[in-house]
Amino acid sequence: METTLKIQGMNCVSCKALIEETVTALPGVQACEVDINLKQAKVTHTPDVDLKAIKSAIESLEELTVELPSQ
Repeated sequence: METTLKIQGMNCVSCKALIEETVTALPGVQACEVDINLKQAKVTHTPDVDLKAIKSAIESLEELTVELPSQ
């Protein structure tokens, strides 16, 4: 599965790398590609992944805010 998360507050390449590294380390996540210009992350994951855990992991890094997609 692929989920796109909107992320507010990131504005540098180091934020991008940190988010990608943190998210791909989570259980069930296969890949994470962050686009600073679009302020979003595309996360490839198993169907049972906890999106709230991904949100919490990103928000714990910096002053970032994550918007989960409507379900």
